[in-house]
Amino acid sequence: MDANALGTKDFTTHLSSITYGGGGFVQDLPLDNYEEALKIVQNLRKNKWIDSQITRILFIDFTTYNTQTKSYTAVKLYVEMKPLQMSSYHSITSVTVNEYDKFEDIIYLIYEGIFCSFTIFYFIQDLTELGRKGMSYFNDNWNLVDFVTLSLSVAYTTVTLQCIKFFFQNADDLLDKDSYLDISKFLDAFDKRCLVMSYLAAACWVKVFKYLGFTRGMVQLIESFYRSAKDLYCLNIILFTFIGSFATFAYITYAGHCESFITYFSSFFALLRTITVLNMFLAVINDVFERVGKEDIPDKFILAEFFNDVSFKRHPFFYS
Repeated sequence: MDANALGTKDFTTHLSSITYGGGGFVQDLPLDNYEEALKIVQNLRKNKWIDSQITRILFIDFTTYNTQTKSYTAVKLYVEMKPLQMSSYHSITSVTVNEYDKFEDIIYLIYEGIFCSFTIFYFIQDLTELGRKGMSYFNDNWNLVDFVTLSLSVAYTTVTLQCIKFFFQNADDLLDKDSYLDISKFLDAFDKRCLVMSYLAAACWVKVFKYLGFTRGMVQLIESFYRSAKDLYCLNIILFTFIGSFATFAYITYAGHCESFITYFSSFFALLRTITVLNMFLAVINDVFERVGKEDIPDKFILAEFFNDVSFKRHPFFYS
């Protein structure tokens, strides 16, 4: 079967970062007959459909379903046949799907509907206020936080609807044991959903600071964050530019040798974690060092001072 008829997408390998087009050919293997599947593979090799001199890359895709956890696992195995060597790689992605057949799933769907309703209501309200005030609407930093939160909520709602639509359109095919169903589009949408959800959670926690005025110290802390927002924006731009440049260097240099730098985003977050932990370590050491410097340290034998005194012959040894 021609792969173009299935609408296959381009694929970029993680090891060599080579992009292969969506062309090629596809052969389905039976899942319940090992001997027949083996004959098909041997026939492909015999007729030069799989050849080490001609074939550049070979994919093996299959999907499994766990009835206990309601999770689908998409497995992609591929072998890249380059002129001087062969390299293999695997990609295993799991996703839990709500089938909306139990009471808990129905309650979850109701909460999703309530969230969508609030998102639409407040988004229209903010757009109305933005049209009335114009760009002066963003003079208040909290309005900017509200706009970002609502934009992420709209993006989350859109991606969630895509996931629900895919499930209801392919509910019967997902449980079909005799055919392979490509769920790569669903996995891409689910990954985007998780990414948007993480950003939305961070924005919501920032929004919570607006209402945490329980004590005077908390109010002072919130006011400090509010007044330093502009400086924090500038710091983040400088920091991400600095990390981004080193992430580019790490991705280009170590993409084929280290799994932590296998993609640009993984390189970026690996360096971000390293720099964040290093800054925390230096902050703790600097704080303790300042406290110790203010204390009276008992006299001890210091080698540097000894050699300094010896060089100038000021040590008591010369006067004994």
